[in-house]
Amino acid sequence: MLSVPAGYDPARPTPLIFAWHGRTGTAAGARSYFGIETASGGAAIVAYPQGLPVTADPNDTGWELTASGRDLAFYDALSAELRATYCVGSAYSMGHSFGGYMSNAVACFRGGTDPGEIRAIAPVAGGGPFGACPGEPVSATVIHGSNDTVVPIAQGEGSRDHWRAAAGCAATSTPIAPAPCVAYDGCAGGRTVRWCQHADTQFSGHGWPSFAASAAWALFQATP
Repeated sequence: MLSVPAGYDPARPTPLIFAWHGRTGTAAGARSYFGIETASGGAAIVAYPQGLPVTADPNDTGWELTASGRDLAFYDALSAELRATYCVGSAYSMGHSFGGYMSNAVACFRGGTDPGEIRAIAPVAGGGPFGACPGEPVSATVIHGSNDTVVPIAQGEGSRDHWRAAAGCAATSTPIAPAPCVAYDGCAGGRTVRWCQHADTQFSGHGWPSFAASAAWALFQATP
């Protein structure tokens, strides 16, 4: 599923956002609540990939997170097709739950500034990456609930710590908008790493917080 803004100008590079749904989810479902089209004010192309089953259950949709898996190949092919069709600028990734894991995986393997690579990510209630990452460090806003009983907050903290270390950030941070986000100090290479720990209890603490889209878009704007 693809959203191209009404004001798209083929002569001007437009940001591209990949928005990955959670496990058992759909592209249409992600679009219905992510809110990134509204947050971006029509300033970005948004691609909502549709996952394939990860078990024998046809409704158990999700993502393969490995370097040689089908979904990294899917990302490469989709990115190339969109760049061949539209005037695309920098690319970003966001996702919820299993989609948050996928955002971390894509950044791990395809982080960088070249065409087809990811500049910044905003995983929500996800985890990873796991192991060494061949891609360049990226900017990240990691969003996770302290009450999450589906994906424990330790998974989000692991993502935060991975990208903070990769970007050479300090352990100290400064509060930023939207609350409750903070930005870590002293990150290298023009990168920024942000952490948004919230206390929502909806959906066992595993929901999509109201500030998620605005926090993601703020990061993407700050990472041209």
